[in-house]
Amino acid sequence: MRWLSPCKLNLWLRVYERSDELHPLESLVVLVDWNDELSVEEATEDKFEISGPLSEGVPDDESNLVWRALELARSTAGIEERFDVQLTKHIPTGAGLGGGSSDAATMLHAFDRLTDRTSASELAPSLGSDIPLFLGRGVQHVLDTGEIINQADSVGEFAVAIAVPPVHLSTPRVYVMWDQMGGPTEPAISGRQIPPSLRGVELFNDLYPAAVAIAPELGDWRADLARRWGCPVFMSGSGSALFSYFSDVEEAQAAADSAPSGVRASMGAELSVDGAYVRSD
Repeated sequence: MRWLSPCKLNLWLRVYERSDELHPLESLVVLVDWNDELSVEEATEDKFEISGPLSEGVPDDESNLVWRALELARSTAGIEERFDVQLTKHIPTGAGLGGGSSDAATMLHAFDRLTDRTSASELAPSLGSDIPLFLGRGVQHVLDTGEIINQADSVGEFAVAIAVPPVHLSTPRVYVMWDQMGGPTEPAISGRQIPPSLRGVELFNDLYPAAVAIAPELGDWRADLARRWGCPVFMSGSGSALFSYFSDVEEAQAAADSAPSGVRASMGAELSVDGAYVRSD
């Protein structure tokens, strides 16, 4: 069976001071149809291979979240079945798009389907705070450190253009910088500069000041894209993916195609309503 794993965008992201080892946060998250592909078949021996245009540097050993998800699901179920797992990477890593977490969520769901179990939602939090949201659908309101996820109202119909600069950001490092800077916030954008369905929502990302402090060139990329696209540009998660809103996927793809040379990847995409475990065949 072959499955699609979408990426995510944080439409807005509020970060709070750390109470223990993790920072509480609040975010409105949408899943987007920029997908990795995961093929999972029962086999006589385990096999895990990674390919695709953005596979370089992605570990293909036990450190990969996909393989960790399979091992956890298999050990929890107490079974010894072997699997042939093929991961095709289209989503950039180190970009705040959650591709690795989405792939792990898809692996958990695929395991459940292949073994007639329902353990994905129980196991997801132990693998990472982002993974449970990929088992949901549509628009989600995420709270605390990712454990609390509520289905949110629809945000209307629009498409997004996403461009990923040649900047790799470590999420832990961005949070450390955010602490060192005293917990900065980003000014919100609202009103006529954003889609009509979002005009009652303030859009911001509190991690942006920390991300641009680590990688000042990120600010240059953001300014360049805003000039080319003629609209505000936002950052997803801890970066470095930058995105903006458009009326339809054709307009969004044209904007993505106009991104300057040097981007790691770009895509025009629609919102995904199905979650991270959509079968493509």
